[in-house]
Amino acid sequence: MYKFDPESKGFYLMAIHGDNIPYTAVELRPGDYERLVNGQSDQQEIAMVDGYPVLQERPAPPAQQMAELMLAQLDHTAAGEIERLRPAVDGGYAKEADVELLAQWQRYRYELPDVRSLPGWPEQPAWPPRPGDPATE
Repeated sequence: MYKFDPESKGFYLMAIHGDNIPYTAVELRPGDYERLVNGQSDQQEIAMVDGYPVLQERPAPPAQQMAELMLAQLDHTAAGEIERLRPAVDGGYAKEADVELLAQWQRYRYELPDVRSLPGWPEQPAWPPRPGDPATE
């Protein structure tokens, strides 16, 4: 019989864990182990309701967290483009368009952190136009 511990958020089985099962673990009814594990795969989380584990919808991350994550992703993309273009520009063999594109990516990356101080942060960030994207030019 499986047990679930709300403190460690872990599942335990006597045949495997023996005496190492936390005293706070709750014995699960037949079929609940599979239901709880599958629910976690479906983006739900386990919560304790009336002393028994149940599935509930995972709350949406706060706007601040989502905006910071997007900022980090955009910065990572810009850093990759800069890293790709800079050797050719520094080596003097880049196409003229790539020389300008490098400057645009560098400016874009420079402007990204400023988004935090603009109206709309963090709920609706005003991202700078992405270089080379016809939709933002």
